[in-house]
Parts: sequence; C-alpha cells; structure tokens
Amino acid sequence: MTDHWRSTWLSVVSQPPAEPFVVARDEVLIVAIDAHDKVLLIEEPLPAFDETGLVLPGGTLEEGETVVAAALRELREETGLAASNLRQIGTLRPWPKYLRVTCHIVLASGLSDDPLPPDEPHLVKVHKKTRAEVSGLISGGTLNDARTIAALSFVDGWR
Repeated sequence: MTDHWRSTWLSVVSQPPAEPFVVARDEVLIVAIDAHDKVLLIEEPLPAFDETGLVLPGGTLEEGETVVAAALRELREETGLAASNLRQIGTLRPWPKYLRVTCHIVLASGLSDDPLPPDEPHLVKVHKKTRAEVSGLISGGTLNDARTIAALSFVDGWR
C-alpha cells in the first residue's frame, strides 16, 4: 500500500491496480435516547460546507479502546452525559468504494450528568429531539448527515 498524503484524521492511499482511496480511523456514533424518548443531536461546524449541522455525538476510537468505551467517552465529552446502558447495534461503511472507515453504532440510555472536558476546539450545542421532530428535520433537509440518518434507522421507530 502506498501512502500519498496524511493528516491527523485522514490519509490517501493506494493499492495498485485500484484507484487511491481515503482512510480514516474507525469511529463510534451514539444514538443517545433520554428518559423522555428524545434523541440527542449535536450542532457543530461542518468545515467542508462552511456551515454548522446536526449530527449524532461520536468520534474516533482510540488505540486499544473498545467500541462501548469509546462511545461512553465521546458521549461524556460532547454532551456532558454518561449512559448506564450502552449496546452496539450495528455498523456502517459510508462510501466504501472511496473511504475506508467503519462507523460503529451504539445505542445509549439511562443518561445522567457526568461530563468530561470537551476535546473539540469549538463549542458543541446539544439538541434533544422527539421522533417527529427528527423526521421533520430530515424531510426538511436540516438534518442531512447520511451517517446520522442511517444510524437512526437501526433504532425501531426512529425512521
């Protein structure tokens, strides 16, 4: 495998005779549902589109970290909440022809305050949305992150 370019989060590699592709560290996406049956979404910058957007909390797995441990850490860093119930419910591979990354989907419930210091350089705003509100955000185009929409489809009744 030939390494063409590398940053902190991404690299471009090739394995001849195939075309080059992007490699990213595997990640977790957390579908956190509170006691009122609302899902937590975060609003954060989307630099590739020069705007902010709604996505599920999540982030990359650290070296040697389990999927559930990464989900709990990311949930605490991004929302200030811990979950007493965490369960991996699926995986996604967005754009697998050109991007090598696995998104591990974790369902989280039993939420309680337990923040970790944020690891993002920007402010992350938490939104709690009902199923109907999420559906409206998707159909209205406000919530358009494919990974978030796909991850919600793993949870009965969310799509």
